[in-house]
Amino acid sequence: MITVFVDGGARPNPGKGAYAYTIDGEGMHYQCFAPCGDKVTNNQCEYIAICEAMKTLIELNLTEHNITIFTDSQLLVGQLQGSWKSNSLLPYYPHYQTAKLLIKQFSGLTLRKTSREKNSQADNLVEEALDTEEVAEETKAKTTHS
Repeated sequence: MITVFVDGGARPNPGKGAYAYTIDGEGMHYQCFAPCGDKVTNNQCEYIAICEAMKTLIELNLTEHNITIFTDSQLLVGQLQGSWKSNSLLPYYPHYQTAKLLIKQFSGLTLRKTSREKNSQADNLVEEALDTEEVAEETKAKTTHS
């Protein structure tokens, strides 16, 4: 069994965004966090996180394993499981479409809503990515204005 936690966020919303995910199970621990744009929404970042996590699972040849992906985004779960509709005019819609295509490549993938507290590792990685980006911008601004 492989467990994946994903998260994404933007400061402000919309604003500078970041995503993160962790992959654990079968003797591996993998984590990733990165910025994902300057004018993105929280929902875009959440979708980017799940897409990037699934791409990594595919690269690791894990598509035939039992995988549970946890997210604290009810929107993500509702839309990807088909109980909520997605609007093609929303900025995250292309990522929604990508996520739907990626999900089809897995034989045993389950998507679950979890609390922010239980998703704390991915959440902390998003915060770290956002903080690192802000520090880099502040440093750049100080260097530019010196």
